[in-house]
Amino acid sequence: LRLVRGADIASWPADAVVSSSNSALAPNNNPLFRRFAGRDGTNGAIHAAAGPELLEACRVFGDVDLQRIGRPSTLNRRGRSNTRCAVGEAVATPAFGALKCRHVIHTVAPDGLLGQDEESCGLLRRTYESVLSQCVRLGVGAVAVPALGCGVHRWSPDRAAEIALRAFASHSRGGSSEHPQRVDMCLRDDEVWSAFQRAAEEIFGTWQGGRSGSSAERADVEVGLDEGREGQGAHEVTVWML
Repeated sequence: LRLVRGADIASWPADAVVSSSNSALAPNNNPLFRRFAGRDGTNGAIHAAAGPELLEACRVFGDVDLQRIGRPSTLNRRGRSNTRCAVGEAVATPAFGALKCRHVIHTVAPDGLLGQDEESCGLLRRTYESVLSQCVRLGVGAVAVPALGCGVHRWSPDRAAEIALRAFASHSRGGSSEHPQRVDMCLRDDEVWSAFQRAAEEIFGTWQGGRSGSSAERADVEVGLDEGREGQGAHEVTVWML
């Protein structure tokens, strides 16, 4: 697990990148909406880099029967839910355009503005679990993931970070060898980056000059600089072995 500060996920090289999308799998590329929300949207950036082919690929997914999976449903004037991906689920499409990956995994995080109670936390964890399931299905070796829920959905960065890292740790310790070999958390927001750093030290243990006391190891004593990403420049990176 690598926590990468300041990385642009839309140009990050990996086997797959994760888009924090909406249920319609449509691009959130309205700059006024992003400014109002307070943080840039990875979904709009990924669609902008991929071009219109990505939206066309998303349209192959039909409306989800939300009642069948026990989720509340509202229909539009055409009697459709316009839900191609339910909250907590994930789907995958090929990558297009300028994206430096083979797959785009689209997922829908719960809206933190509607509450961050136990049920909502469970849905956010399920969002990460669904992403990892898609990685297994696709045979992904390296995946780039944003801080799901920390953009327009306004989740508390500290709470979202703990949920994310515990989901990764639980998946890695599940006894199966079928999981990504590398997860790059692309964290552009300084507040979110700091929250993930704190959560990693709490969950995985503080570096003591050797193996940590927990089931993880911090692989770099000091924060490193990753200069190997094409077009990205240098980034602060901390590495955690799950």
